[in-house]
Amino acid sequence: MSGWRKRQIANSIEKENIMAHLVSQLLDKTQESFTVTRCSNGFIVEQSGRRDEDYKTVKLLCSDRDVLNEVITDIINMPMD
Repeated sequence: MSGWRKRQIANSIEKENIMAHLVSQLLDKTQESFTVTRCSNGFIVEQSGRRDEDYKTVKLLCSDRDVLNEVITDIINMPMD
């Protein structure tokens, strides 16, 4: 495997790790429900909650099921509003 391909794979893994914890970085507390929508290039997760007393809705594109599972785990482990 070429050095370029190894760097591309490493960058992809790093981006997936960042995505998995993005919801907890954008929201302090979550609402009790979230939505997962299948699309042609992955899944879209929509979660509402609060950040500094302001209500927000976050939408994330997950490229595969592994990232989706990590995002859902992050949401479940967050405090509820």
